[in-house]
Amino acid sequence: MKKSVLFVTLRNSSFTLPVSQGFKELGFEVHLFDYLKPDLVARGLGLIANISFDSKFDSLYRKWINHKLLKSVIQKRPNYLFVIKGNTLDRQTLEIIKKIGTITINWFPDNIGSWKLIMQTAQSYDYYVSVCKYLTKKLNENKRPTLYLPVADIAD
Repeated sequence: MKKSVLFVTLRNSSFTLPVSQGFKELGFEVHLFDYLKPDLVARGLGLIANISFDSKFDSLYRKWINHKLLKSVIQKRPNYLFVIKGNTLDRQTLEIIKKIGTITINWFPDNIGSWKLIMQTAQSYDYYVSVCKYLTKKLNENKRPTLYLPVADIAD
């Protein structure tokens, strides 16, 4: 049986295509999930939240995205959930996904400037990966096990 990954990223991210290709080269079936706008409802709620600055709409927007992600995991039953950043994902959603049996991984390609968000999300994943040596060291010191993996590209 082919291993599968639900790749949670932004469709227009510069990481999406190369990471997807890497998974495919490793033999994975890859499913994409855009964690900011997975469908028309999320786009509408996000737009209203941005225009109105109303936390009620922002909360609805986040709940809808987490609902759609959970629904996607239940339908696709991926072996892995591989997230780049994923700042709209809730801890509760990730806990449910882990209970389903999907291994959760977050690759956070930012540095220490995102410390608050990183501290909130790092412990929600089975594996957390950073591109910053200093950030990796700080997370490990704060009992949030983190792997260091720098960004690299092999040009043809």
